[in-house]
Amino acid sequence: MFQQAKSIQIVKIMINKSTKSSRFADEIIFSRSKNHPLNGVYYIAVQGFEYSSFSIRATAKREEGDTIVPIQLTEGQSHNEYIHGEKDKKVFQFRTMMYGSYVSDIRISLTKGVGDFRVYVKDGKIPTPTDYDYKSFDGSDIIMRKTDKNFKPIGIKYILVVPHSKYSTFPTKSRFSIKWSTATSIENINSDYPAHGTVQVGHYSYFKYHSLKNDKKLTVSLTPISGESNLIVSIDPENEMPTTQNNTYHSRKEGRDSIVIDNNALFKNNPNCSPSHLGLIGGKPCEVYIGVYCVDSTDSIDQRKNDSCLFSVKVYQESGRHHLLFDGTPQKDHVEKDQMMVYYMPIDTDKDYLYIAANAEVGDIKIYASFVDQSQKLEELISPTKKENAKKSKGVSHSQLIHFTKKEVRNNCEEFDE
Repeated sequence: MFQQAKSIQIVKIMINKSTKSSRFADEIIFSRSKNHPLNGVYYIAVQGFEYSSFSIRATAKREEGDTIVPIQLTEGQSHNEYIHGEKDKKVFQFRTMMYGSYVSDIRISLTKGVGDFRVYVKDGKIPTPTDYDYKSFDGSDIIMRKTDKNFKPIGIKYILVVPHSKYSTFPTKSRFSIKWSTATSIENINSDYPAHGTVQVGHYSYFKYHSLKNDKKLTVSLTPISGESNLIVSIDPENEMPTTQNNTYHSRKEGRDSIVIDNNALFKNNPNCSPSHLGLIGGKPCEVYIGVYCVDSTDSIDQRKNDSCLFSVKVYQESGRHHLLFDGTPQKDHVEKDQMMVYYMPIDTDKDYLYIAANAEVGDIKIYASFVDQSQKLEELISPTKKENAKKSKGVSHSQLIHFTKKEVRNNCEEFDE
């Protein structure tokens, strides 16, 4: 009698989790070593702390050959990404299927968080710094116009992003977000996180926000960076692309660049959505549709000619939340009396000095600043207060400034550095 041999499979379990918050993007890296090969099956779990939308990918970096697996981009959706050092690069691809009257210009936008970048685009194959159809070195959007001689409405487009260290040393870890869009794209926008965009004169750029709370007012804030732009909002589920003629709220009518929506207005007479805390089966959050329209400023008091408008737009429902700032990019908000708006921005402690400037259009302000470990989760960040801060502005007025030298930055962040 023979006993059937049993095959025994030895499974090595490798467990890791992200330690960062959802402020930008979470990233897990498994590194290969002699004792830890990367062969096997990997399972990924994503934990949501509220109704969330996200993109996820897994990439194996191969050292042999020139195999490159491009990252897939979805129309109108920003993809957050990192580049590790001056020799790293990222390659993206997207497919277009446009016919007849639906053929339109394609816009590729890169918003830098840390570091500067060069962007190359080519139809049909991966571009190189010497073989490309379009390029951008200064952070401006790339527009693939439908009238261009080599424009192809159908096919795969490739994007190469590489470090740009012409003006300063490139950081060991940089970050950026990238997206492609057309005239009919609607981009999802997250709470407390500004979305940047460029829109041509006479055209609209559209965003969509999932409102989760019916006990908080919702604020939509527009920061015009160049050109004259209008903020337009619709809470009508039948009007996903509001215009200056058809909208629920319009910044020009409201008289400012922030629109505040009453907490009951979103859920009133709208059977298609429900507050998330009710836990209704099949229920979904209410959607807020946001449009940014670029006005030809030559028709207004400002006679400077503009072909496009550069802007950032942000949505938030709780004044106590932390709002992300991008280096060198202004952010327009408003704050009620005796309340605080809290912001954060990752910095490079090895080379950065820091200027914080605030200019009030109405009222007087004061700035308080502190440093925290950016590996903490967003809800764990400790905000500066009147009594506890690293530095505060000298007085209370329309314009305030705080300056930290490189030495002060290093000293304040010394306890957080590994």
